[in-house]
Amino acid sequence: MLTQAQKVADRNSFVLYLDNLMSQHDDNHEALALVVVNINNFRRANTLFGFRAGDSLLNQIAERLYLVAVAPEMVGRLSGHTFGLIVPNLKNMDQAQLAANKVHSKLVDTFEISGNRFRTRIAMGIAYFPKNAWDAETLVEKGELALESALTQDTQLEVYTDSIKHKLSIGWDIENAMVDALDNEEFELHYQPKIDLHTGEPFAAEALLRWRSQEKGLLLPNDFIPAAEETGLIMDLTDWVLHTALRDAQEWPDKWGKHAVAVNISTCSLRESELPELIKQAIACWNFRSELLTLEITESAFMSNIETCIKNLYDIKNNGIKISVDDFGTGYSSLSQFKRIPADELKIDKSFVYDMIDDEQNKHIVELIIELGHRFQLKVVAEGIEETRTLEALVDANCDYGQGYLIGKSMDQEEYIRWLETFCPS
Repeated sequence: MLTQAQKVADRNSFVLYLDNLMSQHDDNHEALALVVVNINNFRRANTLFGFRAGDSLLNQIAERLYLVAVAPEMVGRLSGHTFGLIVPNLKNMDQAQLAANKVHSKLVDTFEISGNRFRTRIAMGIAYFPKNAWDAETLVEKGELALESALTQDTQLEVYTDSIKHKLSIGWDIENAMVDALDNEEFELHYQPKIDLHTGEPFAAEALLRWRSQEKGLLLPNDFIPAAEETGLIMDLTDWVLHTALRDAQEWPDKWGKHAVAVNISTCSLRESELPELIKQAIACWNFRSELLTLEITESAFMSNIETCIKNLYDIKNNGIKISVDDFGTGYSSLSQFKRIPADELKIDKSFVYDMIDDEQNKHIVELIIELGHRFQLKVVAEGIEETRTLEALVDANCDYGQGYLIGKSMDQEEYIRWLETFCPS
């Protein structure tokens, strides 16, 4: 049994061993495959439980890879949380696929680390000798390219092909830049206030993610969230947003009682089984009252994997956290799907609110959504309020809450605190 993750063969030793195996190849020797295995959510284990727990997880991963390997020498640690597994003496390509399936069954599991339960997610890439490379370094590189393709495509396994390198080259720059941005604290949150339309008092703020890139300036979520989802970094961003929003909210003045914060959860994050635990850990870390946290989700999240999404939402809801359905009316979910969502709040998309005074159809849609929300015993928020007459029409329609430039633009933490301190309800 391993005592430290470092006792697994390092990259150099593993490549030397692989090179030796490949040098023995002749017409009488079968081919071999290299399976490159990545622990997608390893960073999460470090964040939640600390580096020692991360090392413990790596130990357990290595031990389980040994159960699949023909010999211990055929397992190596290629980088921080990426391992290599040699599958020798291939008579056909299906043997490598079978080995990859065994790896998946051993590693996609719940691990005990530092007294906590943690479920891993993995991705794998396969490269073949002599089909894809004649030397060990090149074979490892192509196995890693296949792995990157699996991460990009959000698939369990990819086999190397010559077209993969070209396809990946476009996405690499932004992926590497996002990793650096997390390390260099280039991400920031801005906050837009939400008010009670009947009292005029602010009661919450929506946290809006921004990336102040050193190279490209201020970027909005649409500029980088799709890439974060494709490359597997979305949960790292989600974790950062949660911790930052809860920390910042603790500093807000509570002139009208404790101030709530709303955090947007991407479609990809909502489908991850570890999301409820990640949220629970963030709340515990900041000793935050769960009823003051709202998660905003979009209807599009329920276009696939609806059962996983619903289960996660109920797990989250059971911890006292509120659920808000964002951009309501613009998605494709049916009412039969909608009624299964344990929502507390509906947000009317700003495309309906913005010109509801001049567009009779939009006004009717807004009024219908308010009535629908209230029939489901939900609070209703109108986004995109930019004119006083729009606000007045929403009050007349009995809308509960409002958000928009007329009420307050999005602000950084310092500016938002100043706004709260000087705000005087009418």
